[in-house]
Amino acid sequence: MNITPNFEIPGAMREVAQKGIDQARQAFDGFISAARQTVAATQGAAQTADASTRDMATHSFQAAEQNVRATLDFAQNLTQAKSLQEAMQLQADFARSQLAAVQAQAAELGGIAESAMKQGAGQAAKAAQSGADQSRMSKADEAGR
Repeated sequence: MNITPNFEIPGAMREVAQKGIDQARQAFDGFISAARQTVAATQGAAQTADASTRDMATHSFQAAEQNVRATLDFAQNLTQAKSLQEAMQLQADFARSQLAAVQAQAAELGGIAESAMKQGAGQAAKAAQSGADQSRMSKADEAGR
């Protein structure tokens, strides 16, 4: 004869266990929500960085093309110079125009880089604030129970 005792788990103990499971589920849901928001913010930052990189590459190639064309134009003009004085003048004009062009190109690329950094910093700040807010809400929900 196999007689097993009939133990009953008290209702209060089952309620405490259920409450603990509910709290764990809510904490997990809060964690998952914050993780999803972080992933979304990270993807936004990655897209911004990608767009900025493409913009920088495009402008860099345009600047390089402009510089090579200017150099080829200078070389062609130099071959047509009739005197050393004319050649020296062409050289001085070319140097002046290239210096101005390089300064303008550097300013443009610097502006693009600065804009990208500001956008990235703004997105990072939003993501951090969102994560902090989500964490506070999760803690406040937990404390309210």
